Amino acid sequence: MKRNTFTLIEILGVLVVIAILATLGFAGYSYANNKSKESATQGLITRLGAAFEYAQQKSGFIPPASNFSTITINQSNNTLAIGSETYYLVPQTGGPKSNRVKKMEAEFCKQFFSALQMDSMNRFMENNIIIDAWGNPVRFRYPGALKTGGFDLIAAGSDGGFGSGSDNSPSANISDYRDGNEWICDDIANF
Repeated sequence: MKRNTFTLIEILGVLVVIAILATLGFAGYSYANNKSKESATQGLITRLGAAFEYAQQKSGFIPPASNFSTITINQSNNTLAIGSETYYLVPQTGGPKSNRVKKMEAEFCKQFFSALQMDSMNRFMENNIIIDAWGNPVRFRYPGALKTGGFDLIAAGSDGGFGSGSDNSPSANISDYRDGNEWICDDIANF
């Protein structure tokens, strides 16, 4: 005899197959999305590192930051702030710094903005602070505690914390990030 209906077992079987396929699809999408953000952030760290190095070579100056500090760029008044210290594109008058230092700082800003190509940085800016693909501030330190003889740049990654834990600020201890040549956290850095 010919039947025109499905049994409850057949319907449940189809629903289970659909649920399994949806779960696999979502997991694949999440993985691809996270890898895309990692690549974008690694590209940003590389780009920032190249801009800092280029500006240092051209100006003979690099902003000191004894602690890991946020990088703030105000395009409306052409300033670069590393932590609480602000650097100007045009040398400022007055203040305790010599004119020579002010000119070096201004030249650094000019070369940094040029190398960074600010017109394409909007994706990585929030309230004038440079952020990674997850929205966490990128941190800068010079002289570098982790990259000997240079500067450190680090982004917290997908968990929003630094190192193998969920610390709010980066550690100056390399073992919190790497075990030999292996990364032990999701942070993205230039060391």
